[in-house]
Amino acid sequence: MPTEATRIAIPGFELVEELGRGATTAVYRALRDGEEYAVKIQELRGPDDPARIYFRREAAILAAIRHPCLGKVFEVGDDGRISYLVMELIGGRTLAEAVEEEGALPEDRVLSIAADIASALDVAHRVGLVHRDVAPRNIVMRADGRAVLIDFGLATQTGTRQAEDSVIGTVTYSAPEQTGMVRRPVDRRSDLYSLGAVLFECATGRPPFQAADAGEVVRMHAVTPPTPARAIQPNVSIQLSRIIDRLLAKDPDDRYQGASSLLSDIEALRRGTLADDAVLGQAIADQSSSMVTLVGRDQELTALLEILNESRATSTGCAVLIESDPGGGKTRLVAELARITRGNGMNVLEAHLGLDHPGPIGPLAQAFGRFFADLETRDPTTLTRLRTEIGLDRPGAADSLVGLSPELDRFLSVDEAHQTETGFYEFAVIEAAHLLMSVATASAGGTLLLLDNAHLADDATHRVLAYLAPELDRLRLVVVLTARTDPASEPSLTKLRAEMGEAVRRRIELPPLSDEQIETILKWQLGGDRLEPSLANEITIRASGNPAAAVEYLRSALEAGVLKPSWGTFSVGRSRLASTSTCRPMSAGWRSAGSTPSSRRPGGSSPRRP
Repeated sequence: MPTEATRIAIPGFELVEELGRGATTAVYRALRDGEEYAVKIQELRGPDDPARIYFRREAAILAAIRHPCLGKVFEVGDDGRISYLVMELIGGRTLAEAVEEEGALPEDRVLSIAADIASALDVAHRVGLVHRDVAPRNIVMRADGRAVLIDFGLATQTGTRQAEDSVIGTVTYSAPEQTGMVRRPVDRRSDLYSLGAVLFECATGRPPFQAADAGEVVRMHAVTPPTPARAIQPNVSIQLSRIIDRLLAKDPDDRYQGASSLLSDIEALRRGTLADDAVLGQAIADQSSSMVTLVGRDQELTALLEILNESRATSTGCAVLIESDPGGGKTRLVAELARITRGNGMNVLEAHLGLDHPGPIGPLAQAFGRFFADLETRDPTTLTRLRTEIGLDRPGAADSLVGLSPELDRFLSVDEAHQTETGFYEFAVIEAAHLLMSVATASAGGTLLLLDNAHLADDATHRVLAYLAPELDRLRLVVVLTARTDPASEPSLTKLRAEMGEAVRRRIELPPLSDEQIETILKWQLGGDRLEPSLANEITIRASGNPAAAVEYLRSALEAGVLKPSWGTFSVGRSRLASTSTCRPMSAGWRSAGSTPSSRRPGGSSPRRP
């Protein structure tokens, strides 16, 4: 049992009352210099008790994320007998208590809760963390109505694969892959499934699956389709019921792929622009509040914006090549460019290429589909006008693009007599280029096409670019391509340079960041807290100016539980830092999975005011 409050002595704190208790932990309301805090206590079984690392890990994870819908962590420590975690005292009742007392909640409140928790998860997911226990008892409703997500004690790095026969989290709300019923990694989509189960309960007054046996609940999550929320509670709108259904899809690939796209649909539903039959998860979200801050690339961003402004002013286009070593910040730079450009009223099509991207021209076709889907959600009238103006509403238009991407297929008027040819993509190359030129011609505000990781482009995409290059000077179309400069990518990069030829207005080479810039990125990753100088120096030396390497190393240290937050500063012993891998996040093996379906890490007390 946790140590009694009268026996606990934490320098500078007075423990006033117990707020909650778990199997091995307790949470107290405490005073420090007249301010109230929540203090979580874990009794240690000796100097090598892994609970010390659990506490430090949870504290570091929470302290590294700052968001109004997440509780703050101020300090973690121990005295050999206990570990303690000092947190923000969150006033209010849990969502579990609210639903138990009120039953089904009004839709406007459900949407507000959904937006708050989705935005909190978005921030956590962007730093590589998965909560793994999104449940009503881990959501606290503040007096102002804002929902706050608490208890990151089970959080892990995204992509973690569950051990066989293990269950982590609360089974009533856990995704099939989190209970081992589906052999897929646990990632951000697992949290979104849990959020779907929470929203189902908010909207209907009960969880999506109920049974006397926890194992049966686990099975139902894996194989039983949920009853639509609207069928249980007729006041639930068609759109919200469909959003919840999408979140509760059994296959992670069928769910929302990120919290930002969920937020976009929630915002559209609140605005009244989300149609009953709209395809969900396609709108492009404003991610400015959760994006990693852009550091050390102001000059390059300014140059890109000047090129775009000149294109709009002169009604001429061009190409830009952005080159750097792997992890040099190309993707983050063009994401900022896309955000600003979209806000300025330009069309933005984003294609992200990878080793596993869909077949020939697949990423380009996806970019078209997502662009049209975003317009459909935000401004259906403009979409209708644009499709008519470029002739995409005519049967048989762009027939050779049919089948390249489900996202684009929805917006093509297929000729019933059309039969897709296989193995020959020359017509698709021409029609993809023609479609880009048509969109650019029909858009007075100009169009930006981003091809991220263009060094991975397939042959058909290379041919689209070669077809476009000589036409750019008469179009309001700017093509921005990012590519690696490592030896493996050099042949493809050379090919890109050759086929774009004189259309390339500028080549931008991203240099390594300075030590000060790397430290700024690390500080942002830690929620604005600073690193002790020796720790910052160690990471900057190892990163050698590469922002991705610095972030990866810091995340490894967070996951391993070697960082110790204390009132705005993170510290760590140099010997422990040296043992942390820089190559990939450490799994740390910090938790033994329980043997029952309801197992979770001991002592899930919530830092809240009763």
